[in-house]
Amino acid sequence: MAEKSIDMGRSRKELKLYARGKSKSFMSMSTNNGTQLVSGNWSIDNTNPNSLLVILNFGTTVPFDVLNENWKITESEVDRLALEIGSEINEDLKILVFEKQ
Repeated sequence: MAEKSIDMGRSRKELKLYARGKSKSFMSMSTNNGTQLVSGNWSIDNTNPNSLLVILNFGTTVPFDVLNENWKITESEVDRLALEIGSEINEDLKILVFEKQ
């Protein structure tokens, strides 16, 4: 599987802070890829106690639109948040990692 890197800018810190909160409302975010400022929103879905989800929505702005998914939180540390969708069995596993720099 080919890796694709997208700079999420300052949304990394906002996402991590929100993941520790208890609000279910959508939060706004903005990021850039060095040439373009992109706005979107995200929220946490904790309706299933066995699977905490992060919902990302950047609308139709390329290349950020590929992140518009309900991502399962697989790792949550002080300086790292790992999300995934799909499965290795179906060969459609996608992993998204936010790291504090």
